[in-house]
Amino acid sequence: MIMKGIDDLDEIPEQFWMIGDRQEDEAAAQTAGVNFMCADIWRNKFLPRIYEFKPAMKEQVEFLEGIKLS
Repeated sequence: MIMKGIDDLDEIPEQFWMIGDRQEDEAAAQTAGVNFMCADIWRNKFLPRIYEFKPAMKEQVEFLEGIKLS
């Protein structure tokens, strides 16, 4: 299903993010070559100081916040 979406949109897999809460979700994202983010980070993105409690990778923060970090 992930690959179908990538093909339909004719985009580069590395530009996509999959949000999931299971190891199987992360494995599917890796197999498809797309980025993965834990659902907890996605759900809690608007909590104050969330990144202090649930560390996120630079790429995840950039995606969630819509900014480029240097």
